[in-house]
Amino acid sequence: MWREIKSLGIVGSNSKLPSDLTDVEVINKHFLSIVPNNLTPDPNYKASFLSGSFSSQHFTYKPVDEQTISQVINKLKPNVAGIDEISGKMLQISLDWILRPLTHIINFSFEQGIVPKLWHLPVVTPIPKKSDPKSLNDLRPISLLCNTLKVAESVFLEQMKEHFNELGIIPNVQSGFRKNYSTSTLLASLTDDILNGFDNGHITSLTLLDMSKAFDSLDIDLLSVKLAYYGVAGQSMVWMQNYLHNRSQIVHYENNFSSSLDLFSGVPQGSILGPFLFSVYTADLPDVVKSCSIHMYADDIQIYYTFPPDSAFMSSNLINLDLKNIHLWCQENCLGLNFAKCETIVFGTVAKLNQSRDLVSVVIGDNVLKPQMSVKSLGVILDQQLKFVDHVDFICRKTFVSLKQISFLRSFLNTNTKKLLSDALVLSHLNYADVVYGPCLSMAQKYRLQKVQNYCTRFVVHVPRFSHITPFIRHLNWLTTTERRFVHFSMFVLKVLNTSRPAYLRQKIIMRSMIHNRYLRSIDFMADVPEHRLSSFKSSFAYLASLITNKILIRYRDRGSIHTVKKHICEDLVAGVATQLVDLKLF
Repeated sequence: MWREIKSLGIVGSNSKLPSDLTDVEVINKHFLSIVPNNLTPDPNYKASFLSGSFSSQHFTYKPVDEQTISQVINKLKPNVAGIDEISGKMLQISLDWILRPLTHIINFSFEQGIVPKLWHLPVVTPIPKKSDPKSLNDLRPISLLCNTLKVAESVFLEQMKEHFNELGIIPNVQSGFRKNYSTSTLLASLTDDILNGFDNGHITSLTLLDMSKAFDSLDIDLLSVKLAYYGVAGQSMVWMQNYLHNRSQIVHYENNFSSSLDLFSGVPQGSILGPFLFSVYTADLPDVVKSCSIHMYADDIQIYYTFPPDSAFMSSNLINLDLKNIHLWCQENCLGLNFAKCETIVFGTVAKLNQSRDLVSVVIGDNVLKPQMSVKSLGVILDQQLKFVDHVDFICRKTFVSLKQISFLRSFLNTNTKKLLSDALVLSHLNYADVVYGPCLSMAQKYRLQKVQNYCTRFVVHVPRFSHITPFIRHLNWLTTTERRFVHFSMFVLKVLNTSRPAYLRQKIIMRSMIHNRYLRSIDFMADVPEHRLSSFKSSFAYLASLITNKILIRYRDRGSIHTVKKHICEDLVAGVATQLVDLKLF
């Protein structure tokens, strides 16, 4: 079905390249030219990692068995292949015959520190960034590596993670590519701190930093030095150095292949290890931030500082000192900041912002950043009062474009297919980060989002013109948009409590030590609901998480898995039980 949908241009339809942008040799040279290659790491900075070690513990690869390799192969994407043209599906079909020799090859590769030549050569496919590309700058490189390399990377990565997690090397504030971390956890922490500032009569200055081609431009030798500092040793270190060096790439478009060009920096794009290696490379970055709070999502850096409006001048100096330290760290690590894309915004109530207007001055390098009325952070538009009006506008535009694209199919599809399309192409836009923006919305903005679902309902089933929409939503086994946000937030909090990850969110839920002289299982304790002055604080993660813990999750603590708890909450919502426990208008 999805193949037919794509053929109609509704989803996943990447436009072909214009004839003047199809020369694969030119494209390959362009992709390499946009990566800074004239940077060298600071010798003194590099020496600080050479002069000691993070811990006496070392990491070396331990050979894996056939069962482990089999599990990894079965998780490969079936239709993706690298230069060897061996797709994931081919490996899966031939698993009974190749499992033993492939397991031997992978273990032997790590034992000898040797990386097969084909593993060094990704095939890069140019994809248009927009529907009408005009220049090479409008193309995005998509790298495809050999699936056998991805299998080897996967087993190596799992063992590396154990070592790095045990030593706590990856900072808590790094939320990229980590289990139980996400853009939503980062933004929930950020907005909670901002709303807490509101409640204390403070304002918050947030600066978003954009790195230029960070994954492609990091220094390979410096990365190797850092890996050794953090304990990667023996043949594992030899393998890692061979993995990072002697790489090249070719570009493929339609039936044409370019010649190969050498790569001298960065981590392999499209790789399994690449994101983790970048997190290792940047693990010491938070240490240079002395006054501000910092959050990172891979190469996305956000620093913020909360302060009274009457201390704006002094606070600006502290912010700028931290920005100077970050800029220096980037230079020491061969990473560049794209000053044109760096942004800053000041959050606060209208009254507090008026007290400090034009007093907050953010400078990085030689660039003075002008405070914005709104900024996009990890796909969510943040405004100065956290009302999220602009973000709801953005969601509504996207959803109604999607609805328009599928509306002509209404007469040709059955109910189940129309429901599937509505969920996948329209309502999914409402889900992203709804635990962050949902509680902050006014009733008017919540109604706008509900109208999106109402239109979806009318697309799926026939609804008489003056009929109430809720029975038809229930008929489709849908929850209303408010109910969906409530369930998502409840599951969000439950995961934080069950895993204690991320720590930056878990520490915002303060638990009582004992209730009626008996310990509670699963959630362990009830939570203290934070005191507050302003009604806006009721939109914060700390307040709502405590409320959800005490009113909802405590009720389901013995119901089993997260999936089972979610099922019971949804059933109680439909039955009207959950609405008696908590005010859904908060979500």
